[in-house]
Amino acid sequence: MFEVKPAYGLAAKALTVRYLAGIRQAASEVDDRTLLQRNTAGIARLGRPFGARTVAWATRTGHAWGECVHDLLGVDVLLTPVMTGVAAPIGEFDGRNGLSTVLAMNAYYPYTAQWNHAGIPAVSMPAGTDAAGRPLAVQFIGRRHSDVDLMALAAQFERM
Repeated sequence: MFEVKPAYGLAAKALTVRYLAGIRQAASEVDDRTLLQRNTAGIARLGRPFGARTVAWATRTGHAWGECVHDLLGVDVLLTPVMTGVAAPIGEFDGRNGLSTVLAMNAYYPYTAQWNHAGIPAVSMPAGTDAAGRPLAVQFIGRRHSDVDLMALAAQFERM
């Protein structure tokens, strides 16, 4: 086991495009938009500039990054935290506007979404608790199409 640092670079920007455009799309399908929470409506507005061509670029960019990231790092499986610390307290994001919500969420949960965006299998697992009894978690990230091996590793970790 050794430490590596994935370079997210352009892939992180592409993920942001897909995330915001996806929230915009989902919000547009809500029958009564007045029922959306303020921060959800704000995030949906942040996705307005991103049309189909930009989302297609973002998708291609994420998948291209996913194709080469493990080779660049020289590993078959990455082990990362799920969060930067413990889970956000209930209500942590209440009352925030869209941009503030996205930035705050990114500060708590920066390690998971890019793998989904890149089409890379990943699994989050409970990993004990902190001194106050709050849950902690880790994430295993495999190579593309390694879902079965990744689930076997997760099962072994769970048994431990």
